[in-house]
Formats: sequence, C-alpha cells, structure tokens
Amino acid sequence: MTQLTDIEQHLIWLEFECGRANPVRAVDAIAVGCVTVDDVQARYRCKDCGAHVWRFRLVYQRPGDR
Repeated sequence: MTQLTDIEQHLIWLEFECGRANPVRAVDAIAVGCVTVDDVQARYRCKDCGAHVWRFRLVYQRPGDR
C-alpha cells in the first residue's frame, strides 16, 4: 500500500460506513504513528459514531492551498 511519506502533501478523505466523511492530512497521520494508507484505514473511526472506514480518496494539496 502507499507509504505516507510518499504523499506528505496529500489529504486522505476517509468515507465511513455511516456515510460521513472527514479529511486527514498525511503528515498528521504520520505524526500519530501511521506508516501506510492501510494503517490510516485501520486506525481511524468516525468521530460521531465509531463507524469503520469504508473507502478513501487521496487528494493532492498544492502548497498555496493549505
């Protein structure tokens, strides 16, 4: 799976089984100990109901968009 260090300038949009979605910056995921996108999927849950990640999307952020 994709190494987070290769996509440090990306957002990972997590879509949960409950239908909600939240963005996580790759650098923030690295800071909490995740190494790959698979680690992010396994670690993160919906903050409202605890649902698991259903799917994710990687979105590049240009330096001026942060």
